[in-house]
Amino acid sequence: MSQRVYPVFPGLAYAVTKTPNWATRMQRAVSGRTLRTSDYVNPVWTFKLIYAVLHDFPWCSYTSPTELRTMMDFFNSSGGAFDAFLLADPTDNSVTGQVLPLATSSVASYSISNPGNSYVAGDIVTATGGTGPGTPATWSVTSVDGSGGITGLQEINAGVYWTVPTSSAVSGGTGTGATINLTWVTTVQLVRTVAPGGFAENIIAPNAVSNIYFNGTPQSGWSVDPTTGLITLPGTFTGSQPTITADFTYYFRVYFPDALDFEEFANGFWEIKQVKLTSVVL
Repeated sequence: MSQRVYPVFPGLAYAVTKTPNWATRMQRAVSGRTLRTSDYVNPVWTFKLIYAVLHDFPWCSYTSPTELRTMMDFFNSSGGAFDAFLLADPTDNSVTGQVLPLATSSVASYSISNPGNSYVAGDIVTATGGTGPGTPATWSVTSVDGSGGITGLQEINAGVYWTVPTSSAVSGGTGTGATINLTWVTTVQLVRTVAPGGFAENIIAPNAVSNIYFNGTPQSGWSVDPTTGLITLPGTFTGSQPTITADFTYYFRVYFPDALDFEEFANGFWEIKQVKLTSVVL
């Protein structure tokens, strides 16, 4: 996936068609009742664009591409459907005060603080405390000393927490007393709603994030991944999370079909009757 932005030309004609697509599996019983399950958690968008005119005047040199040659080169540089790129939708590209979902924390690194005693290799130990939507952080004991103190660990699960454990103690296994020092990475996904309080769609191609707020107070020290839309926060939460909101602009990450028809309808003037762009989901 590249960070190239789809070019804008004045010859774009109306109407532009924008379609959210979902995929639903359906099984119908003889009674007529149906069982349905959705394959997608976010819609796949399709954009259908019409270019009434792209100029290719003879006096334009190859070092200063015409509209036609710019479009052809962008398509070929994408390898057709191979490489996704960024589309700026002029009607759907920014939000202010967008409420984000709860942030989640996972273990970034760990070290043995107290080895404890009476453990054996193969024991499974688990971080204690914290709350979250996923399984807690767990490790497998890979080695112990003569008294059964833990000398080696292998991470099984980094855990997913809304509030992180405040204790370094672990539970499980045959021994007691082990503690593990933990460092965390905390992230929150950018989303946008097309109507207040409505469906929250993941934004995976942010353009510029201007502010992150906790309960309306601007924050600093955060960073954004432009390829996923994940915001990394500078700290964790040990109690109830604040309402996290954001101001940002965004793109749609899309790809071409593998073929594109260019038609010359007059000398130096070309048209494209349809460019179909399909969005990418992660």
